[in-house]
Amino acid sequence: MINAGNCSDSTAAGIVVTVKSKPRPPIVTRPATPPASDSLFTNIRNQNNITWFRNGVALTGGADGALRITANGIYRAVQDSNGCRSDSSNAYIVTGVGITEMEENSLGLVVYPNPGRGVVNLTGRLDDRMGMTSIVVTNLAGQVGARFEVEGLSGVFSQTLDLGHLAPGVYMITLQREDRSGVIRFIRE
Repeated sequence: MINAGNCSDSTAAGIVVTVKSKPRPPIVTRPATPPASDSLFTNIRNQNNITWFRNGVALTGGADGALRITANGIYRAVQDSNGCRSDSSNAYIVTGVGITEMEENSLGLVVYPNPGRGVVNLTGRLDDRMGMTSIVVTNLAGQVGARFEVEGLSGVFSQTLDLGHLAPGVYMITLQREDRSGVIRFIRE
């Protein structure tokens, strides 16, 4: 710093620099056995400073280091501490979410793509009798999101359903015909 006499002034106030250390990246794991196997965990727990990403997009929830899995994808986590962000965790690839058949699926129902975003295909096996078939899509609270009445489904069938209007989440697709029914889970991305 230069004073009024154009001389260097050694008594000028200095600048204080505080260097904060970068937090360590979390390590993501997934337990192999239920019920914990439906979640991802970091080795940093209960500090409410974890941000999760699926396919590069930040997710809400899981700040405590535990995240319930709701969709297939590549998951990563970062730690925020003292205004600094860690490097990304290891990538954890999740597949097979929500695709398993349920016991109530006596009609061999399959929905694809699953997870899906808009138009999906529902296939299955019915007896050869013709008649009205109801297809009802409900969320996990039992609220009806879509209803289709279809005439003429028989034998091995394929029915296109437009579910693009549904909010992202987990749904149950129920096919009902006289005394036969089947249920399959569907995830709307």
